[in-house]
Amino acid sequence: MTLTPRTIMKNRKIAVAYLLQDGLKKATGQLINVRTEGRCCLGHMCDALGIKYEIGDGLAPDKLIERLGLHDNCGGSYDDDGLDTTFDLSNFMKDQTGISSLISFNDTTRATTKTIGKYLESVIKGGDNTPWEKVK
Repeated sequence: MTLTPRTIMKNRKIAVAYLLQDGLKKATGQLINVRTEGRCCLGHMCDALGIKYEIGDGLAPDKLIERLGLHDNCGGSYDDDGLDTTFDLSNFMKDQTGISSLISFNDTTRATTKTIGKYLESVIKGGDNTPWEKVK
């Protein structure tokens, strides 16, 4: 099923607004940590859009990729030639370079879910150096 750009943007706004909430618990290495009830950013976005996933999953389900127009199941960043690129996080975290996916942003930095949400909000239209495909 191909979604319209308008629907993809609506879904992105819902997912980002969810990440910007106070009090969300963060998990690493999996979409949900049942012990702490934390979730990685991809898990929180699944919850925001009502997308089911399995305990122990660490990658974005196909439905999340489709509904948000993600480049891939890691929330990776690519250029027009399909080459891996990095996010520009200079406005969100000091001294963070080499981050090229939402999984690495979530799992290898001290970023809160809210910080990740602010970054995603700033690049919501997508394109190169973002986890989103460009919405036309």
